[in-house]
Amino acid sequence: MKLSSFDITMIVVFAILGVAGIGGYFYTSGDLTLATERVAQEQQKLDTLKKTPGIGLSPQNANRLRETVKILNTGLAEFAKLHFEKGGNPLAAVKQMDGTEWKQLLDRTVADLTRRAKGNRVALPERFYFGFSRYIPNTPQLQHTVLLQKQLMALSEISGILINAKVDKIEAVKRTQDEDGPRAAAPGGNETDSLKGRVGPGEFGYYNAYPFEVRFTCRNIGELRTVVNDLVKSDKVYVIRWVKVNTSKKETVRMDQLKSELQRQGETAAPATEGDAAAVTPPAPGGTNAPSATPGVPVAPRSERGPVDIFGTETFTVDMRVDLIEWTGKPLDTQPPGTTRPAPKPPAPRPAAAPAADSEASLRKPAALSFTLAQPSLSSLES
Repeated sequence: MKLSSFDITMIVVFAILGVAGIGGYFYTSGDLTLATERVAQEQQKLDTLKKTPGIGLSPQNANRLRETVKILNTGLAEFAKLHFEKGGNPLAAVKQMDGTEWKQLLDRTVADLTRRAKGNRVALPERFYFGFSRYIPNTPQLQHTVLLQKQLMALSEISGILINAKVDKIEAVKRTQDEDGPRAAAPGGNETDSLKGRVGPGEFGYYNAYPFEVRFTCRNIGELRTVVNDLVKSDKVYVIRWVKVNTSKKETVRMDQLKSELQRQGETAAPATEGDAAAVTPPAPGGTNAPSATPGVPVAPRSERGPVDIFGTETFTVDMRVDLIEWTGKPLDTQPPGTTRPAPKPPAPRPAAAPAADSEASLRKPAALSFTLAQPSLSSLES
């Protein structure tokens, strides 16, 4: 039987494909076998390492880690020396002073803050004493003046930061009234500017925390940002424990309301020109510092009243808890890396009458700082 050229060509093609397929199979199966063997070898090495005791950091990496911890310790010690220890801590220089002398210092401080607030158009409540209203008629005892000086230093700076940020109004400034001692069932007393709680020691006795609360209103978040930035930049150490912000929208004033207000003040309803006293000034936030609406009494020129709010505006009410941190002078932990810090002593039992929710226990450890001031060590790097 004679094969045609087509048949011969097809036989050759099938032969070539068969040889290529057989060769590819053996080549691929060889690679697969080699890969399987390597995986098995690596798995065997891994199993051996898992069963071998003492496997962990190499000596080189352990040395690098110790050097890193040493550098961190050195930097932390320098930071503490600069900001907390005597010579860099203004609170450490506070001494007892006569109660009358402290009262005079308080009156001067309040007068200065009130003057600055008026200059920056920051509204204040009536007879506002920046957390010290109980000392408007009273003079403190000698043994309380050290604590009161430190609180006055902090509240003077915090209030000054709010005034410099030009917030709309300082609603409240509160402090713990530790001078009441353990006699008070709820430390802090009953004054509206008192904060329940006590000044408390921090972890391992490195610092004391002086808690304060402020409430203020502002018209934009930029003012709140300025307050936070200035607290951080202070030469003292402030820890912001929490911030609560509530917003409220002021409704737009209708034209008939505007005319009615102008007529009530005994003025013409004609359009006002620049600098004219005919423009209406709505009540200031919180109902304070508004111009007099008594008939027959001229309204202050616009340049003395500030801008007029006609369109709806948004107001932010901010509550902020701030702790002043006082370094106690206790040296930082200098134990060698790799050792374990001794467990702190358990706290002494509390009296049965101690408050529960917002009491000394809740003010004892500012979480934002207890972590920062703790000395890093090899044993603590895992946590």
